[in-house]
Amino acid sequence: MTDCDQCGSILALISGIDCTITKIGNDIYNDLIFALNKSCRTGDMNDLLHYRRILIHKWCNSLYAEDFTVLQIASKVQLMTSGCIPQECCDECIPICTPFVGIAEEPTICTPFVGIAYKYLTTTTTTTITPTTTTTTTAVPEPDCNISQSNGGTGLEDIVYDLSPSGGVVTLHFNSAYYADKLEIIHNSVKKATTGMTVPNEGPFDGAYGIPGSIGIAPNTSADTVAIDQFIGSGKGSWSVRISEYESETGLNIPTYSQGQMIWWIYTPADYLISPVVTARIIGPLDITSWNVTKLCPNPLL
Repeated sequence: MTDCDQCGSILALISGIDCTITKIGNDIYNDLIFALNKSCRTGDMNDLLHYRRILIHKWCNSLYAEDFTVLQIASKVQLMTSGCIPQECCDECIPICTPFVGIAEEPTICTPFVGIAYKYLTTTTTTTITPTTTTTTTAVPEPDCNISQSNGGTGLEDIVYDLSPSGGVVTLHFNSAYYADKLEIIHNSVKKATTGMTVPNEGPFDGAYGIPGSIGIAPNTSADTVAIDQFIGSGKGSWSVRISEYESETGLNIPTYSQGQMIWWIYTPADYLISPVVTARIIGPLDITSWNVTKLCPNPLL
């Protein structure tokens, strides 16, 4: 079912999903309260929530799940949301990802934001003996933490993480073995942080590898990484784990690692409005490699 005016519109599909989820939720509520003993579409609700998440990521990052087109997803969603009119389900809606920079489709369709509002920036105000008031802002990490991805796959791999609407810190621990690999934190196609033998967390960045669609998407052999500082591996020597730099910049406490490297990005609510997801891009040589990345949730320093 892709023969319709807005089948290719991600926002229209999300609106239909929200409308249908609302109707299913109301049906479940009425069935429980009034003991109607009706069959509710709980299976559809789970599927629609998965499709909604994929569509949000694809709207804000066109490279996300690029093997599956919007029309392919629409063919499934339209069957499950047929007959639902979003305007009848939502009186006051909040557009998602708005304002979004660099997107062809403007957020003109009323789409409610479904999710949990986390608070990730804590502010404390203290007053000294003199009439001076100081305000200190401490960054607190975002949800979905302590997630480890151990692949070691050659070439380029993107891992997408959700951000918090209130801002926070993306904290990654990257461990490369003997053969060198590179990890970059990318937000809205802009590089924010990188690994490096000597370069700091904030760069500079190399432009040699890691650009999808380019000839230099990944090094052909491990030997090609030797001259590029941003690729780290014990075969190239030793590098800083960056624990002291991380704690000094973020005010957060992390475990003492003897190997690997910390990569992080402190982001604001304005960054979230530009795009609610961030990408960890790992690039390894095409011949051999091995790596592990873990997303951490550190606690504030005492």
